[in-house]
Amino acid sequence: MLTALEMLPTIIFIIPTGLEMLPTIIFIIPRGLEVLPTIIFIISTAFKVLSTIVGGLKYRIGGLRK
Repeated sequence: MLTALEMLPTIIFIIPTGLEMLPTIIFIIPRGLEVLPTIIFIISTAFKVLSTIVGGLKYRIGGLRK
């Protein structure tokens, strides 16, 4: 409990900094929305690759069991 009270000044100090950064975050979000399709494409590609790898591993493990 004492550590939380010790951290309180730091938290109080961080909050205004976060509010200063808010306009930057709000400015970044529209840019993020422009990039979003690319990110979704990258994520879906990554999932395809992962599922292929997992599928290959399952096939190998299944093959070893026989």
